[in-house]
Amino acid sequence: YQQILAELGLIYSTRVSRKLAITKLGYSYLSGDIGFSELITLQALRYQYPNGQKSTIQSGLKSDLSNNGFKVPDTLITLQLDQGVLFRPTVLVLRILIELNKKGFSPELSTDEIQHFLIPVKRQDEWERCVAVIIKNRLGTEKLDINKFRHSRRNVQDWMKFLSKSDLFQLDNNKILRLKSLDPLFILSCEEIVNVYENKDFWVPSDTSIETRKTWFDFYGNIPDEELIFGEHTEEYVKANYINGLEGDEDVVDSNFTVRLKEFESLDLSNISNLEDIIKSPQELQKLLNNLQKGIQKRKAKHILHEQIVDKLSSKFITQGAKVQLDPSSV
Repeated sequence: YQQILAELGLIYSTRVSRKLAITKLGYSYLSGDIGFSELITLQALRYQYPNGQKSTIQSGLKSDLSNNGFKVPDTLITLQLDQGVLFRPTVLVLRILIELNKKGFSPELSTDEIQHFLIPVKRQDEWERCVAVIIKNRLGTEKLDINKFRHSRRNVQDWMKFLSKSDLFQLDNNKILRLKSLDPLFILSCEEIVNVYENKDFWVPSDTSIETRKTWFDFYGNIPDEELIFGEHTEEYVKANYINGLEGDEDVVDSNFTVRLKEFESLDLSNISNLEDIIKSPQELQKLLNNLQKGIQKRKAKHILHEQIVDKLSSKFITQGAKVQLDPSSV
């Protein structure tokens, strides 16, 4: 959760920009120009390896490289470039599901199949080999080695959950990733999407400097030229994805709430004690215990923090020339 905004290209990673910086796509999402599942779908399709967010080589990988006689580079980006890694994992998954369907097999992938057959992939055009070995495995009786690429299983499961939030896939029992629909028109649309993204340019860095890694967020967090709509905009879909509805949907947001304002008076916080000191004081502690049933302790902690926030915000706004007012009925 700490990295998800950078992972999705909505903000620049704090590793490359200490100051919070929102990308163009991040602003587009905040303004309601793109819905949630559409955002997930778009960024899943655009996500690639290498990228400027994934730069650290984990200790386990370092050990594996050293034990197998490889020189350990400074960054994961360098390693992937040296090894010729260049592919979009979601596009690879979607292509494989489409091709399995064409060949009469269920358009689905299990955790085991992704772990064994997709993890070794380094380039986008290796999908044909993946389809062949998956079919061969399904037709055979040999069980998959549970320890093969075992280190990647958690990442595989996370990716499957991530893809299930898009408009293209569904996840059954947290084990089987399927196409969202088997309708021929839907599958045709998926194939058109795959054809587009298989031919899109990749982000290929010239070096691994901070400035170059920033260009990943310029690239991935930019607003694309292609259509952003992947799902049918039913009323239920709009409610689930768009906070403010779609442009022209005047009835989506309906509120009868009335704001009643009165003059705001600055708060006197000089007598508010530090919560830690309250707990240390026997007198105050006894007072708190005596009133525990009434919820005094719980409310006091939250109320103090709330009042401090309100006071600081109001002071900041007033110094900038704003008129601060209060509506007691509002949050």
